[in-house]
Order: sequence, then C-alpha cells, then structure tokens
Amino acid sequence: MVIFSLSFYVLELSHVHFLILLVTALCLFLPIFSILGFQILKHKTRRLSQELLIKENAVEKSINAIGFADMNSNLIYANPAFVGMWGYDNESQVLGKPLFSFWKRKDRAEKIIATLLSEGKWEGETIGVKKDGSEFPSILAANVIMSKDGELLGIMGSAVDITEYKKAEEAIINARIAAESANMSKTELLRNVSHELRTPLNSIIGFSNILVDGEHTEPLNEIQLKYAKKVLKNGEQLLSVINNILAIANIDLRKTELDIHHFDLQETINDVAVSMVPLSMSKEITISFDVDESIGTIEADKEKIKQVLYNLIDNAIKFTPPKGFISVAAKKARNFVEMSIKDTGVGFSPEDQKRLFISFMQLDGSMTRDYGGVGIGLPIAKNFVELHGGEIWVESEVGKGSTFSFKVPIEKVNSDE
Repeated sequence: MVIFSLSFYVLELSHVHFLILLVTALCLFLPIFSILGFQILKHKTRRLSQELLIKENAVEKSINAIGFADMNSNLIYANPAFVGMWGYDNESQVLGKPLFSFWKRKDRAEKIIATLLSEGKWEGETIGVKKDGSEFPSILAANVIMSKDGELLGIMGSAVDITEYKKAEEAIINARIAAESANMSKTELLRNVSHELRTPLNSIIGFSNILVDGEHTEPLNEIQLKYAKKVLKNGEQLLSVINNILAIANIDLRKTELDIHHFDLQETINDVAVSMVPLSMSKEITISFDVDESIGTIEADKEKIKQVLYNLIDNAIKFTPPKGFISVAAKKARNFVEMSIKDTGVGFSPEDQKRLFISFMQLDGSMTRDYGGVGIGLPIAKNFVELHGGEIWVESEVGKGSTFSFKVPIEKVNSDE
C-alpha cells in the first residue's frame, strides 16, 4: 500500500512537471509564432496591395478605353480614357448606362454580347457614338469575367479610336487611285504617240530601203549610200523602240491578247537566229543553239515567244564584250518547255537584278551610257511569259556573265483552271 501510494505520487509529480513545461513553452513560443504569422500576413497583404495598385494604375492610366459592365449590360466602371473617348466630362455621366448606348447599331451590339456570352470573347471593328452624337471607328476587344466557381460576373471591354488610322488609310487609297489614274493616262498617251510616230517612221524606213536597194532609183554614190544606210539603220532601231513602248502600253492597259496555236519551236528559234546572228557577228560574239528535238510543237503565241527570245538574246549581245560567247538552249521540263540564254557578259549585282524586269528602270548611269536602251525589253519579255502562265528568272554574277531563263507550258493553260 505504501509502495502504490508512492508510485502514484511520482506519477502525479511527472504530470505536474509536464504541464509546467507545456505552459512555459506556450508562453515563450506563442508570441514568436504570432509575430512571425503577423509578419507573413503583413508581407502578403502588402504584396497584394501593391499588385492591386499596379493593376489599378494600369487600368486607370491606360490610353485604351476600358470599361466593365454587369450581367444586365449596364456600365459599372469606366476609366478616364473611356470617358474622354466618348466625349463625356466625368465617370458619373456614363455609369449605369447600357452598353448599347455607346455604339451605333443596337442590333450589332446585341449580337456582340450574345457572342461574348456563348464564346467568352469578341474582337473586331465597331462604330462608337459620342455624347454629342458624332461617330468614330474603333477596334473593340471584349471578354466575360468569371469567378473561380465559374459564375459570370460581368463583361470587360477595351477600345481604341482608329479615326486617324482610317484617315491615313483613306489618304493612301486615294493617292493610289490618283497614281493609277495618272499612270493610265501616261500609258494611253504613250500608246497614242507610238501609233502616231509609226506611220511616218514606216515611210522613212520604206523610202530608205528603196534608196539602199537602188532597184527603182538612180544608183547612189558612195557617200549617199552610206548616209541612206545610216538613216535606215537608225529608223529601224527607233521603230523597234516604239514597238516596245507600244507593247508595254498595251500590257499596262490590259489590251494585250494571245494568239494561241501550235507551232514548231525549232523553226521559230531558227527564225530568231537568222535575225540575231548578224548582230552578234558585228561584235565577233559566237552564238550556239541547242534545242531538244523531242520538244516538237508547242501551243502558244508564236510571235510573242519570238519577241521574248529576241529581247533576251539582244540583251545578252548588248552586255557581252566583243569575242564573247552566248548559248541558247531549249529543253522539256515536265509540262513546260524551258529556254535559257547564257552569256559571258558583264553580269549584274543582286541589287541590279531586282530592277531588271521593271519597266523603264535603268541600271546605273555608266551602264546606260555604255550599253544604251530604255529599259523595256526585259519587262516585255517578263509580261509575255507570264501571259502564257510561265515564269522568268535570272542568275548572274558580276564579271562572270548571266543566264536568263524562262519556261512556258507546252500546251495552253485554261484560265478557268
């Protein structure tokens, strides 16, 4: 009995010590934990306050008009930019107003809101109506606001006044229309002048031919014959320039038509060779022709294909120094015939290559003086090739020559395809 009582006393004493220790620990650490908790809470509160302040400033000071509406589509918040964009004096004048009152067409505004509720967002161009009734174009981006539980809270929208942009766009369009009109007038003038010049020029060339041939006139002496030949040569060159200008004018005015039929490509290239070889011989330039015999006939505008070859070979002769080489090749490339004119001429820089196919665009002044031309031969070739549904390109390196290539369909391409 004494032993049991002693044991119970010891146990009671242990509980007392434990309680004392527990109370002591609570007294010591509870304030510390409280302070730490307060500091953490204070830090989080400060951070949240800063974030809210940043977001508030971002909305309040935004140059975009930003507004919030409740689920009844009534405005419950508008930033200063919104108030100013719609021509009001302060926020109180717009709060509570239905969203429809800020836009030109109520039916479209209703559709936009319906889209917002079904898809969650909407973006597009709209017409705003200011306080004084004036209208302005704007870009609107809107979306619905939802709680974490998925409950719809309202609608948020951001708008930008694009009046100045629209004015600039209209000015650009008007300037383009004016430029196109002026260009068409210029082109029509070139076309009319070219027609007017050809008639007397044909007479000059015709009578010069008669004088040079001497079959129907008295023989010319050596000096007279020399001058007559110069008149004939320059007249033919001028007629070629006028014909090229007329071709460009017809292309610009959409008056160029294709006379499509089947013809033998080898024979056509032979015809071109007969005309171009004498010109190359005057500069001691060797021209070779390599035509794939399997090509046979093609369906295209024969005269325009000949003109393309004339212009490309003439260009090669012009930019190839004396005793150079030019090779003309034609081969099949699937459903196309591909032709190339390669020379050992001066070559063109990448910058010059960008301008080669632009009408009346000359290269640098030294080239213009040395090689002549008015800058329409290659553009004509490009247009004639593209009229056939083909393409043309150039590969060139300064000092190493150039290769002009083009391809056109072997059979006529229907415009409906």
